[in-house]
Amino acid sequence: MVFSSFALSLIHMKHKIIIPIFALSLLASSCGPTHQWSSLLSSSDTYSYYSTSVSINAEDYGLAKTVHEGEILHAWNWSLQNILSYLPEIAAAGFSTIQTSPMQPQKDYLGEQSWSDAWWKLYQPLGFSIATENHSLGNKDDLIALCREADQYGIKIIVDVVANHLAGDSRKTLDPAVEKYEPEIYRQKLIHDFGMANDDSTKATVQGAIGDYPDLATENPIVQNRVLSLLKEYIDCGVDGFRFDAAKHIETPSDGEYASDFWPTVINGAKEYNEEKGNDELYFYGEILNNVGGRSQNRQVTYYTPYIHFTDTVASDNMRYTATSGLYGDAIKEDIFYYPDTNGDNVVLWAESHDTYANDGGGTRSISQEKINKAYIIEASRNDFPSLYFARPSDSATVGQVSTFAWQSKEISEINRFHNQFIGSENHLSMSEDKTIFLNEKSKNGDFGAVIVGGAYEGTSGKVSLPVSTLPDGEYIDRVSGNLFTVNDSLLEGTLGESDVAILYTPKITSYPVIEVDKDQSSPYYEAFDVTISVRDATSSYYQIDNGEEVSFENEVTVRLGENLPSGIIHLRVVARNGEKQTVREYTYLKRDPNHLEITVINIDDQYIDNRTLMAWVWKSGEDGRWVSGDVSENTYRFAVTIEDTNFLLASFPANVHPTGTEDVWDQCITQTGDVSIGGASSFDAQSFTWKS
Repeated sequence: MVFSSFALSLIHMKHKIIIPIFALSLLASSCGPTHQWSSLLSSSDTYSYYSTSVSINAEDYGLAKTVHEGEILHAWNWSLQNILSYLPEIAAAGFSTIQTSPMQPQKDYLGEQSWSDAWWKLYQPLGFSIATENHSLGNKDDLIALCREADQYGIKIIVDVVANHLAGDSRKTLDPAVEKYEPEIYRQKLIHDFGMANDDSTKATVQGAIGDYPDLATENPIVQNRVLSLLKEYIDCGVDGFRFDAAKHIETPSDGEYASDFWPTVINGAKEYNEEKGNDELYFYGEILNNVGGRSQNRQVTYYTPYIHFTDTVASDNMRYTATSGLYGDAIKEDIFYYPDTNGDNVVLWAESHDTYANDGGGTRSISQEKINKAYIIEASRNDFPSLYFARPSDSATVGQVSTFAWQSKEISEINRFHNQFIGSENHLSMSEDKTIFLNEKSKNGDFGAVIVGGAYEGTSGKVSLPVSTLPDGEYIDRVSGNLFTVNDSLLEGTLGESDVAILYTPKITSYPVIEVDKDQSSPYYEAFDVTISVRDATSSYYQIDNGEEVSFENEVTVRLGENLPSGIIHLRVVARNGEKQTVREYTYLKRDPNHLEITVINIDDQYIDNRTLMAWVWKSGEDGRWVSGDVSENTYRFAVTIEDTNFLLASFPANVHPTGTEDVWDQCITQTGDVSIGGASSFDAQSFTWKS
């Protein structure tokens, strides 16, 4: 398995007890630097996740059986191992499908990087195969493990596929690294060398290059067969479907002089291969931003729908606008779709996507998560199309991290469960007279429910009084806030909670408890710290610190950790139960002594340490330094600094010279390195140092 240089700091094991009992162990990347943990963690210092039941499958969570019927979590930039580790929470949140980022060999793998600096590299692949090394999100083995485990929960895995282009030096040339993976495409230069960028004005420019990504000659059988080969490789790993990046920039059989058989060759070939394997039906959808382009040539979305579903981004934008404005006139239309001759059978909607959030300008970055949630809730209240929930990264997140958790919030979990319970039911859409309250009523097999979304205008009381057409008279509990709503003489009344959303129904599925903590495990703590533990959907819960007393609590509790521990590992175990369903989370925190932090320098040349005394000169910026001795072992030097130290250098002396304190012995120094900035790191490679006499 492949990890970034900073991703080996924590071993994460997951055990799942099933009849018959089995256990699956795995390595999972964490988000902290290796050096901060390595000297204190042993192989037994792990945290574990257990989710126990007589059996674990889709029925435990009430998930949709197909991609089209359910809701999609876009685990954007999450490592495959992190996705796997969160499968129980994802299933508990009601998502029946997970969409991953591309897993093709990526351009310029440089180890751990911030998502804003590196996410686009995943969309400049080097070839049509699954990465086996040097990939920010994992490798083929990780994908196989994820698909196998997701099947246990009834969760489908969709993979993002980049087929329109490969990495380029310019719009007219492929990146030289492509040759290793696609020698025929590279050597024959199978790209559209039109010399123009794409736009939506003509069919020709729809095939133009996207930025500096050369547009592949997708009409060429070599390119088509390589894309099909990638899909077959994914199918062998167990994936359930595909999302095609930039699908509208790949021509169809209906595109006249620019037509090709790319889509029938690739899609039908994948379907046939999948059927031969005896698998469930695959799901295909493609990215069509704004419109299909070529309007002057009357290009139609129906060119694509014989082969793939598509993203109706105009309808998605309209739903987001209703939530942002708080006026729901467009949201209650039965036909909300942009294109004529289409319907919910062949579209995917979203509240936001990685393009609206991460591209230059970040159109949805300024919109609050709460309003994005409202747009998603409006979409997910319907059952005529699947909606995609984009898991926003935090600003400081690195590629691979799971850095925000709005996807498992109460309102998102409940709308997904509501959606799953009322699959196949009709929409009964209405709104308040002033258009500021949205209502969708549902009924199925004697069950009744409703979704209410308020406008959240400042100063409103949150009170709801709406006529209803489907809900019988009676009392209804809002699964988000717990507030009581009543229907009398077909009038629904109640008060919205803080989220300005109410989801009224009686769940048929007992939920697994959800456990959350508010402190990150990826970085060490230098002082005692508080951790707030929250549980949801639990009838009982308790926590333990380092296998100590089991302390019971309800809903939420704050515990203080590391009070009397200068340095070491702290284990926090939380157990929550809901009837026979149990969730156990174990968290591992590292407490460090701020006055004794280890620095490790590797790959020191023998000439600087054989029959020599190696010392470190350590200082805080702007202040005098001091000599620090350390231990040399197998060309590695370890020494201790304090949390306030900012710089060091290494100096080599004759074997009989052992500087101490701040004594001036520089005239006896044989050779030394340049100044090295610590910068929060503690592992350095001496091969990168400049040694001078």
